[in-house]
Amino acid sequence: FNIFNYGYGATNIESGLLRLTQKSTYLSADYPPILDLKPDLIVVESFAYNNFGNSTAGLERQRLALKQIVNTIKNGSPDTQIILAATIAPDSLNFANGIKSLRLTSLEKTEKSNTIKLYLQNLINIAHELNLPLVDAYHPSLKNGEGLSELISSSDHLHPSALGVEFFSDLLAKTLLDKQFIK
Repeated sequence: FNIFNYGYGATNIESGLLRLTQKSTYLSADYPPILDLKPDLIVVESFAYNNFGNSTAGLERQRLALKQIVNTIKNGSPDTQIILAATIAPDSLNFANGIKSLRLTSLEKTEKSNTIKLYLQNLINIAHELNLPLVDAYHPSLKNGEGLSELISSSDHLHPSALGVEFFSDLLAKTLLDKQFIK
C-alpha cells in the first residue's frame, strides 16, 4: 500500500479541507488534491494544536470544518473510508519549552494546553456523533490531566517523541485491524 502524507506543519483544519479538492504546495513540493488520488482511507487529525482559540466560536469552527471534510470526502470519493484521530495530549508544565522564539508564562502554557485538550475532546465527540472510527491517542496519553512526558519531544516539548509517534502508530494500526480496514 501507499501512504500519502498531507499533514502540513503549522496549518489549521480549514487548510486541510482545501487540500481535499485543491492542489497544494508544502516545503517547495507540489501535491495534487487528495481526492484525485482516490484513496482507500483518509485519516483526519484534529488540528487541535493549530486551533482557533479558546472560545465556543472556535470550537464550532473546528466542528463545522470536520463535518465539511467528512461530507467532501463522502461526496467526492464515496468509496474512501474515514477515520478521525485525536493526537497525544500536551503537557502544560513544559509546553513549548524548547521553542526559542516562543516564551510563554506558566499561565499561558496552561491556557494553551487546556485549549488543545478542548479541541481534542471536540473531535472525539464529533467522531461519536458522526459514528466514525476514532483513533484516540488523547485519553491514554493523559496522566493526572497532563500529557505523558515520554510521548512528547524533549527538544521542543510540543511534537511527539519517537515513542509518541510509535504510540500513535500502534493505536492507528489497532483501529485499522479492529474496524477491519486491513484483513
